[in-house]
Amino acid sequence: MKQISIISGLNLGLLSLFSFLQPVQSITLELLPQTQNVAVGDSVIVDVQISELGDMESPSVGGFDFDLNYDPNVLTFDSLTFSNLINLSNFDIPNKVDPSTPGIVSFFNLSILDTPEDLNTEQPSSFSLATLDFTANQVTPNSLLSLTIISLSDENFDPLDSVIPEDAIVSVESAKTSVPESDFNLITWIIFLGLTSIYCKKVST
Repeated sequence: MKQISIISGLNLGLLSLFSFLQPVQSITLELLPQTQNVAVGDSVIVDVQISELGDMESPSVGGFDFDLNYDPNVLTFDSLTFSNLINLSNFDIPNKVDPSTPGIVSFFNLSILDTPEDLNTEQPSSFSLATLDFTANQVTPNSLLSLTIISLSDENFDPLDSVIPEDAIVSVESAKTSVPESDFNLITWIIFLGLTSIYCKKVST
């Protein structure tokens, strides 16, 4: 009987050790797309995407405060749109976006009136927290966009730790030039008149 108890104890110990050694699924935070190529004057759209949350269950996101860093010589910030999966009650929070510092867009969102159950049942395992829109205004082979986490919390407003955001790179080419339609028509007429003149000379001779 004692031998059976010892074996059972060893089995439980091994199971506990195996559970302890299982890799912990970590939450990821990315700027997507990670690379994109545009021309001067084009829009540059960047999604702040969080992944590896609970799928309609804990953990979910209750709030965040980020700084997105960019090169103001290359990009001009235009606008930011928040996800409708944070602040489900649409409680009006003023001054959520601050682009006043060149090269930095500071933005935050918070679920003030939503319960943890509301957030857990509404949020999938992966979704966009916010979408930023820039305009490319200078040619460069690559321009870095990076995200700094000021705070990131779950549905109970406990910190979501060990989340390292991934950067993105934008390559900007010179704007493509096209021949204006009026100039194109003028060139067409010049060619037509030239061919007509050559044809008339051949007929007269």
